[in-house]
Amino acid sequence: QILERDGYLCQCPDCKGGFFQPLPAHEVDHIKPKAWFKAGKAQGNPDDPSNLRAVNKECHKRLTKLQKGHRPAVRVGVDGFPIEE
Repeated sequence: QILERDGYLCQCPDCKGGFFQPLPAHEVDHIKPKAWFKAGKAQGNPDDPSNLRAVNKECHKRLTKLQKGHRPAVRVGVDGFPIEE
């Protein structure tokens, strides 16, 4: 239902925000992780459709790493300088 609602297009911040061209989505992601609900950081039903979004497999991996505290690699432009976002 979530994939259909979102048109089978990735709804991650990078794809939806226009940083990347929207990628096809094959997975469903919790916007607020289930762990937040267990820990009391969020309230309600973690599986409510308003807390779910369609995402691409690779975007899902990246989002999960970010939620676990990993820092993304610094992107470097063709001029050799870091790209600020």
